[in-house]
Amino acid sequence: EHTDGQVTWRKHWIRLLAKIGAPLLTIVVLLVLSSLLLSVIPGEPLALDLFVLMLLLPALGWLWWEWVNWGNDLYIVTDDRIVDTEKLPLGFRYQRTEATFDRIQNVSFEIPNPIATILNYGTVMIYTAGAEGRLDFLYVRDPSGVQREIFQRIAAFEEAQLQERRAEQSAELPQWFSVYDETYHS
Repeated sequence: EHTDGQVTWRKHWIRLLAKIGAPLLTIVVLLVLSSLLLSVIPGEPLALDLFVLMLLLPALGWLWWEWVNWGNDLYIVTDDRIVDTEKLPLGFRYQRTEATFDRIQNVSFEIPNPIATILNYGTVMIYTAGAEGRLDFLYVRDPSGVQREIFQRIAAFEEAQLQERRAEQSAELPQWFSVYDETYHS
């Protein structure tokens, strides 16, 4: 997502499928079992429906948890920093790690297996000189593109810093010349 001078990545959709696969399978199995039981057990279906509902609610909660947890992890690159946020649903844990571009030493990526190569996802590792150490953008789509975006933004940041230093030096030149004139022409 490109918004207001920043780029945000989420984990690849394949990671979402891996996380919600078990709760979805549980829900499907419960629904199939309930329909089978309804056809074989005579009598009051309401009791069976309530029993299945009692089993379905935790499975639906599990599905919701995995979906929201997947959506909460964000990897953000702004014009001057990298932000890695990891958040569990319902406020159980929130961790935000930031590193400014002047602290970044290297950016590399890894595509772990042939499936990841086909689906174009992997991990981008950002090594910093600060206390952050290393930030990992896990399961991001197009890791080489993420790396390229980070390098482009670092280059733009460094160019802006250089221009700022040059402007400061240019602003100081008249003062230096006036001090020179006062010193040597007085």
